[in-house]
Amino acid sequence: MIWWAWAACGAPPPACVARPVFVDADGDGHGDPASVVVRCPEEAFVSEVPDDCDDTDARVHPLHPEVCDGVDNQCDGRVDLDDPALVDVPQVYLDLDGDGYGVSEHVAITCPSARWALASGDCDDADASVHPGAPEGCDGRDTDCDGQLPSAEADGDGDGDPACSDCDDADPRRASTLAERCSGVDDDCDGLLDDADDSVNPYSCGVCPPADAGALAATPMHWEAHDPCELDRAARLLCDPDRTHRVGWRTDEGAWRDELLVYLPPAHGRDNDTLRAWAAYAGYRVIGLVYASGDLIADACAVHPDPVGCRTTGRDAVLFGGTLADEIAIPKADSIDGRLQTLLVHLVATHPAMGFDAFLDEADQVRWDRVVIMGWSTGGGQAAYVAQVEPTVGAVLLSSPKDASSDLPQPWMSLGATDPSRIYGSFHRSEAHLSSMRSAFTAMGVDKEVWDVDRDGPAPLGIHRLGQSVDPASVHPDCTPHSASGNDQCLRPRLLQPYLRMLCGASATGG
Repeated sequence: MIWWAWAACGAPPPACVARPVFVDADGDGHGDPASVVVRCPEEAFVSEVPDDCDDTDARVHPLHPEVCDGVDNQCDGRVDLDDPALVDVPQVYLDLDGDGYGVSEHVAITCPSARWALASGDCDDADASVHPGAPEGCDGRDTDCDGQLPSAEADGDGDGDPACSDCDDADPRRASTLAERCSGVDDDCDGLLDDADDSVNPYSCGVCPPADAGALAATPMHWEAHDPCELDRAARLLCDPDRTHRVGWRTDEGAWRDELLVYLPPAHGRDNDTLRAWAAYAGYRVIGLVYASGDLIADACAVHPDPVGCRTTGRDAVLFGGTLADEIAIPKADSIDGRLQTLLVHLVATHPAMGFDAFLDEADQVRWDRVVIMGWSTGGGQAAYVAQVEPTVGAVLLSSPKDASSDLPQPWMSLGATDPSRIYGSFHRSEAHLSSMRSAFTAMGVDKEVWDVDRDGPAPLGIHRLGQSVDPASVHPDCTPHSASGNDQCLRPRLLQPYLRMLCGASATGG
């Protein structure tokens, strides 16, 4: 009655009796046996029950059910699946990419883990960015797994680039995934066209360097020599330390023409440094290739019943290897194709950054469709044969082609594997076989007029045949009409401009 009277009058209840209790920091009703305080048991965050093994987690005490949460809920030293008292084990789904969503087809009853997720519906369990609820990006993929692709991510032209990043989704030749080319359009959708885009090879846009002897002399170039009989022990013809492949390129440019220039010298293989340097100046990676020259078969064909057919067979043997007139065998290792293949494989290994692998296919066979072939004298005749039987990018033929067996055009001259619009030639008007050379060009589909660089002045674009008329002996006493087109000591500075026009014109885009 007295307490009631106090209560009715608003008087305080009797004070509690403080005594030793245990701290209950997590408020789960179970105290930490190691933390004793003297307080009223009725106060918050204390308990008279000293059996909590983790007083920072309210999910942990002896009366809490063991559940799949990665902790020892019941303080019995056993966690999740290790505790037979485990309850409420969920259905989970295999989640290999760890994005929290599993594959609906792979189900288990177990605790969630790094490999098992509570949620299902993942449509690509190898990509953590793809799952239900994931934001859609501009990548042409159903990243939120709703079975639908937003219209902005559709690929209207089938080029692999969605509309949201494709600058022209109606034209498969334009996409952000493509490389810029010299095509007259913005191929890679970056707003920069052709050689205005730093990513494009400027020389593939038909750029031709100025015909400036000073600029040529100041252009740094790398050159190296390779002994074909050292590169391939199977090679056995014309193994001479002086007859080496010469390989070079400009070193002041980060990009070169897309094509390789292969130069075939005459039989001796010397006196051609100027031609190779001019080709490198024009932007080519240049290979001066020594090979089993056609002079090896001249004697055999001279006494053959069918000299014309014999020389055609001989040219093919020089190119690919074979046997001629039952007497002369040219191994594949000594042929043009064989030696070029071996050299390119070596260059790929020794100069991996120079892109020589672009001139070999997956089987390491020569990609003639990425080669500009050039030759002088007998090398020019063989280069003409290559251009007629292989779809080369273009050809530059100097003092050639001619065939000692006949002044008439040979059947192979009209095979036409290479586009005649990218075949160029130069010869002196006093050449002994001038008529034969002119007939050969006509047979190859190049029948435009000859531009004489000595009488007609600088050659304009589009000229395919260049003539010379100045006395070659006035250049050097040892120069002849035949050597005027290719010999180092006979190539006059004024020829630099027309030769660059030929070299650039023979590339894929012209010059």
